Amino acid sequence: MKKLLVTLVYLGYSFLCQSQIGVIKEVQFSSINGFIAKEIVKFVEIQESKNELFKSDFGFIFVDNIVNYPRSPFNPLEGNSKPSLSFRIVLGSYYITPNTLHAAHYCENCYPTFYTKYKGRVVLIYDEKYTFIVNNKYSIRSQKKLEKELIPHFQQALDENFEFWNPFEKKRYKISSEERKKKSKKEIYKEASYVYDEAIKVIIYNDGKVRYE
Repeated sequence: MKKLLVTLVYLGYSFLCQSQIGVIKEVQFSSINGFIAKEIVKFVEIQESKNELFKSDFGFIFVDNIVNYPRSPFNPLEGNSKPSLSFRIVLGSYYITPNTLHAAHYCENCYPTFYTKYKGRVVLIYDEKYTFIVNNKYSIRSQKKLEKELIPHFQQALDENFEFWNPFEKKRYKISSEERKKKSKKEIYKEASYVYDEAIKVIIYNDGKVRYE
């Protein structure tokens, strides 16, 4: 009887732990919010036309700070000029390393709520409300799957002519052959985290107008 009770307690605990573990799902680009999808397409076109590194498929895109504003009664004096949706689109190159501990202890918004792809590029979507609920507790298998998706977009950093960015000294630099021999590929990927500094905030209003900040 005692062994049975211990077994039941263990199974109950295991089920509780498993129920708290989330999966970072890949979704079709066509299934994400239409306004967000449209702005991602524009953003990619603009970046490809002016950023050679991005055009060569280095890094990824992420969308965060998503805010859905509650609808308010129509006011003839104000018109439909109130915002209905806002979000930020960012060029990213930070390397996400799978770990068994709570991701939020190491960085803010490490793992996305879900991800998609546009023209072969990885697009991470962070919905803060949902991410808060699941508490960033994603399975290691799920984390590794996302890492596998991102690795191809970091290969340029292995080139000796690749220029890294030091955000503290505000300057670009290269890693010599000797230094590279002392580092693992993942260490080099992580060092490329600050290469990009390009972001745009998009605000969409009830009347369909769009503002960029």
